[in-house]
Amino acid sequence: MMSCVKDVMRPETLSIEPSATLEVAAARMIELDVDILLVVEGERLIGAIRLAELLRVALPLLAQRDRLAERRDLTQLRPNWKRLQVKHIMKKQTIAVDDATPIMWALALAINYNRQRLPVVRAGRLVGTVDRLELVRQLLLAQTD
Repeated sequence: MMSCVKDVMRPETLSIEPSATLEVAAARMIELDVDILLVVEGERLIGAIRLAELLRVALPLLAQRDRLAERRDLTQLRPNWKRLQVKHIMKKQTIAVDDATPIMWALALAINYNRQRLPVVRAGRLVGTVDRLELVRQLLLAQTD
């Protein structure tokens, strides 16, 4: 019998508070070597913030590819990260799975939504994450049994 997400999830949550600055979020992403953080209030999952969103806020002029952007010093753009909070740019709609979700269903969600990692919740509270690669590994192991 195929196990469920709670059997293979990692208890670490890779999370951040909505009141944290974008600078803190960027530092946490670098520290954890991830490109997404889950936004939690208490233990409740309320959204996610991706590195791409941080870069769009910090480097708006560079994306325009104009002469002004080429002359801008990156240190001039950094104040946006110090001033803005995660709650200002986070995505409120986040794909998550319950810890009782079957592995096959979680893998289908990860593939369909192109997610490397899914948040795992129990009664609305963030309890961990599950990697797409681990879901594939478990599927392959189940087929050899």
